[in-house]
Amino acid sequence: MRHQYALFSRLILLPLLTLLLAACGGSSGSSDRRPNFDGNVAVVTTAASDFSSGGIDLIDLDQAPGRAYGPYHSTASDISVVTHGRDYYLIERFQTDRINKVDIDQPALFTWRYSALEAGDEASSNPYTMIFASDDKAYLLRYGSTHAWIVDPTATHEDDFHIGSLDLSHYTPDGFDVPRMSSAVIVDDRLFITLQRLGGFGADDNPRPFDPANTSYVAVFDINTDEEIVTGHGEEGLPGIPLFTRNPEHITHHPDIGLLVQSIGNYGSNDLSGIDRIDADTYEATRLVEGSAELGAISGVALIDAETGFLVTYGGWMNNTLRRFNPVSGTVGDVVANIEAQHVTSLAVSPQQQLWVGLGLIVDNNRDDILAPGLYVMDPDADTTLRRINTSGNPIGVSFMQAPGIDEDSDDEVTP
Repeated sequence: MRHQYALFSRLILLPLLTLLLAACGGSSGSSDRRPNFDGNVAVVTTAASDFSSGGIDLIDLDQAPGRAYGPYHSTASDISVVTHGRDYYLIERFQTDRINKVDIDQPALFTWRYSALEAGDEASSNPYTMIFASDDKAYLLRYGSTHAWIVDPTATHEDDFHIGSLDLSHYTPDGFDVPRMSSAVIVDDRLFITLQRLGGFGADDNPRPFDPANTSYVAVFDINTDEEIVTGHGEEGLPGIPLFTRNPEHITHHPDIGLLVQSIGNYGSNDLSGIDRIDADTYEATRLVEGSAELGAISGVALIDAETGFLVTYGGWMNNTLRRFNPVSGTVGDVVANIEAQHVTSLAVSPQQQLWVGLGLIVDNNRDDILAPGLYVMDPDADTTLRRINTSGNPIGVSFMQAPGIDEDSDDEVTP
């Protein structure tokens, strides 16, 4: 979520140590002995408050639940992370265009580092996220391209990584180059991809490439054939699902709720923001939550169960509020844990069904409630904070995984 979140302040600058690593490469800013991850691990993407750098923090949810190890793999701030099995994948986005695979047993090393560009690309493909259909098949969304990639994450040679493509060029608005694919989820045997379809023209006919002037869509593909499904709801010949909201950022699924699509809309027009619900069987979309001047735009969503959800509202840069909402009725409730007018940078639900709220540094000398950036782990039933975890930068994304553990007798260390 590239415009939202954050709360804490007075950034505690951790020492950044550059490591020279062999073979596949990779770098880490951590001087700690490699922790013995054996159980649930949170993989956190962080960014400096001035966007000058980013990296990965690792949190052992079982052995040291209050401590973040890192940063690992210092890089640009425009990054995301996904997890699968014993590996996590650091995705370096705009103008970096790389996918990096990391085995949790070797957190300071890259298993491989592959490009998200192909022959003929003249601009950044801007890889956004990767969605797994199986161990050896995943879909790589490329925000700056007309084609998503079908990839083999088990490939040991870069030439074997890109194994196919999904053509989304027909969703590109007239006068622009790409449909701006932003998020995806797999439900049963179908892949649902959100398409922002940004692009409009001002009164002077000058292009406005990030104007939500067009209906946003969700494209649906059969993951067995990789053929697009005609949903029967599209307009003007488009096969996908038209949304009521615009500029979608995140799609999520819960079996008792269906698909929810969170859209930020236009930063100056809250009425284009909100949450759409999609029936995964009929492909029918309805509007569940609508942004408003009173509520603000909707900039984040997390689901616990059919009665409990949380959303983040956007009232301006570094001005976010966390609220409870009912994901079936759409009823928006009260502010949670006094997180109001703060900089909420991420929202996630752990395997233990706890709510993880990332709060980032607020750059405002007139505020007296500024703290260091970090994560609040909350009980979603009581809206109480269980613990706070300091992070090396603003926590902009959280993904969870199961680590297999390492040999207790190993003398493998991360050293300067």
